[in-house]
Amino acid sequence: MTNFNHHKNEDATQTCNQDGIVLATGHNVAPNPHNCIMEQTNFNHNSLFLDAAQDDSTAITVPLEFVTPMTSLGLPDKVVDHAKEANGKTSGMFDPANLRVSQDFDEQANVETIHGTIPVRRPNRQDFIRVRAGEDWQLRVAVIENSEDKVLWIVLPGLAKTVSDEVATVLLRLAVNLNGVPFLWPLKISRDGKSNSWNQSAMVAAETAITRWVRIRSNQATGQYSIVAAKNELAEPKWPEMSFQAILELAFKDRIITSYDHPFLKQLRGEI
Repeated sequence: MTNFNHHKNEDATQTCNQDGIVLATGHNVAPNPHNCIMEQTNFNHNSLFLDAAQDDSTAITVPLEFVTPMTSLGLPDKVVDHAKEANGKTSGMFDPANLRVSQDFDEQANVETIHGTIPVRRPNRQDFIRVRAGEDWQLRVAVIENSEDKVLWIVLPGLAKTVSDEVATVLLRLAVNLNGVPFLWPLKISRDGKSNSWNQSAMVAAETAITRWVRIRSNQATGQYSIVAAKNELAEPKWPEMSFQAILELAFKDRIITSYDHPFLKQLRGEI
């Protein structure tokens, strides 16, 4: 036999069985401290038929006019589909005006790029580059190219004479591409004033790149470098904030020959 609990106040009466199922809610309903659950199974014209959840519960019939709507008990009268409601609507958080940064954002952010190394190479054929003007940003040096990895080594002038047949003279010039990546461009200087169209065209390209963004491409048909200038007005280059000496140290930190007994020179002399 099912036990019924009756909760009363001045306004309402609520009846539950022993399992906490609401069997009847009449006029003057009070909130049920035992979290009773109302089950609605049948509607008649004049009454509401309520079934208890357990088989041993007793079904009762309560006049409809004494039944309080579910919303009066603090329960929702409809289910809101939030996904459907949000469809097509946007949040102010993603307003482009609130997310867009200015073109000079990096400068305003007061950030500094720290370079771990500076490459020594010719310009990539697909890169637009600029060359820094001024005598302070170039240096004429003697170098030896390692035939295995094509890496350049600086040789002190006094030592260069001992392996003169392997030494070349280059003009190192500071350059930078559109991404702000700096590098040293080794421009070969022809020996004994001999004419070399490749060397001469590279020198012309470097001079042009002082004031314009250019691309350098080898033209085998003419035996020289072709210069392609950018059509649009591009932003001014961003140069590294360091001295030329610091740039040289990063570029050749482990590749400078200062001794006659350097392993590289011994190898070239056939001593090791």
